[in-house]
Amino acid sequence: MVCNIPNRYTRTELMNEFDAKEKLVGTYDFLYLPIDFKNNCNLGYAFVNMRSPADVLLLHENMQLCKWELSVRSSKICKLKWGRVQGKKALLGHFLGTMHLNDTPCGFKPVTIDMIDGKQV
Repeated sequence: MVCNIPNRYTRTELMNEFDAKEKLVGTYDFLYLPIDFKNNCNLGYAFVNMRSPADVLLLHENMQLCKWELSVRSSKICKLKWGRVQGKKALLGHFLGTMHLNDTPCGFKPVTIDMIDGKQV
């Protein structure tokens, strides 16, 4: 779980933040950034699944207690926590089973990231 995300970040901006760190490109395969639709802001945390235990270490080394580089107005510091639900399949089952997907715009739903020939698609 990634915490202290600047509230105006979108899912795309959060992914850009991860991918701006070369070592994190291709290391995650699931991301969900909950949104408060009344305020049009994220809730300050996201669920991210890393592909391997080594990728968890890379995330920790590159993001834990770091300033959000792509946010010029936020002084928040990234904090990482273990999520209660672990693994891409378990996260998909958990969130897809609890969300009203028909009412949620595409850009705000959980996203899975697949790899083809070592490249994120």
